[in-house]
Amino acid sequence: MNALTAAHRTLPMPSYVRVTNLENGRSLVVKVNDRGPFAKGRIIDISRRGSQLLGFHKQGTAKVRVQILADKSRALAVQMKNKSELQKVGSPITVTRLPKAKVDAVSLPPPPGAKTSARQVSIPVSAKQQAYASTIPAPERVTVRTPALRQAVTGKVTLTNVEASNIFVQAGAFGEYANANRVQARLASIGSVKISSVLINGRDHYRVRVGPLASVADADRILKSVTRVGFTSARIIVE
Repeated sequence: MNALTAAHRTLPMPSYVRVTNLENGRSLVVKVNDRGPFAKGRIIDISRRGSQLLGFHKQGTAKVRVQILADKSRALAVQMKNKSELQKVGSPITVTRLPKAKVDAVSLPPPPGAKTSARQVSIPVSAKQQAYASTIPAPERVTVRTPALRQAVTGKVTLTNVEASNIFVQAGAFGEYANANRVQARLASIGSVKISSVLINGRDHYRVRVGPLASVADADRILKSVTRVGFTSARIIVE
């Protein structure tokens, strides 16, 4: 709870994200290392320390923008992969110096068919060769390092200029205006319901939304009502 960590449903784990509180402009980098949140209408869970730095620990919830830091997250993934591969093959063995070579005179047998003499012939190793063998420099210690990754989570809070944002509960987006109109009629008793058009993949879609709403608490209440009517895929939207 005192680390700068977060939980997200789908982002790679671990990864880095920048979370911006749209109500006060505070921005902070945290590390995604868990799955969640599982409460409907939530996009990310922040640790207690993170919520304190972002300024919403007392109220518990806030309108936020979540941006993944792609480069830092990829570098982290490479680092984790390299560590995993080293664990599979085992750590490289390093030695501070090589042992001195032991030098002996060796008696060689004559080749087949060769004339032999009465005495054995040995090939001695000269003192110079012995000295050379004993002074072979030891190899330098080799350290295997994973790609350098600058620590992204510093606890530094930055202030960002944020524009005014609105919060809605979206019941759904429909390809036919008639369907959107029927949904609007079913939700009329819940609050102010509006239909807005949006172009998706070259086609017009009609979004049915309740709002704008004053707070996250109001959005939670409306979301429950919309879900109770039968629109179980409804979600909270911040724009």
